This record gives sequence, structure tokens and C-alpha cells, in this order.
Amino acid sequence: MRPIVLLLDIDGTLVDNTAQHIAAWREAFAVSGLEVDDETLRRQIGKGGDLYVEAIAGEQWEQRHVA
Repeated sequence: MRPIVLLLDIDGTLVDNTAQHIAAWREAFAVSGLEVDDETLRRQIGKGGDLYVEAIAGEQWEQRHVA
């Protein structure tokens, strides 16, 4: 009988990937013309993408940048 293995990583529990998240968000915002410092990005880590973008870029961001 084969062993059954289940591995779950609730984002950031087993591996601290905060630095990678910050780098990815910084690059994504920069491509759209918004320069954001790492500490501002770090304070919002943990929010879902929709809330994250609004917290960083403001409520009107999506209306201006989504086709």
C-alpha cells in the first residue's frame, strides 16, 4: 500500500514568501506607472488582490486601468 501524503501551505506558513510578493507587486505597479516603496507594499500583504490594489493605488485605479 502506498503512503498517503497531504501537504498544505497556507500562504506564508511553511515558507516566508513576503519578499517575493513585494517584488511582484512592485513590478506590477511599476509597469502601470505607479512607483511604490517596499514598506507600503509590506503593510498590505495578506489582503486579497482586489483589496490590496485598492489599498495601494486607491479606489479609482481599477476604473482607470481595466478595459
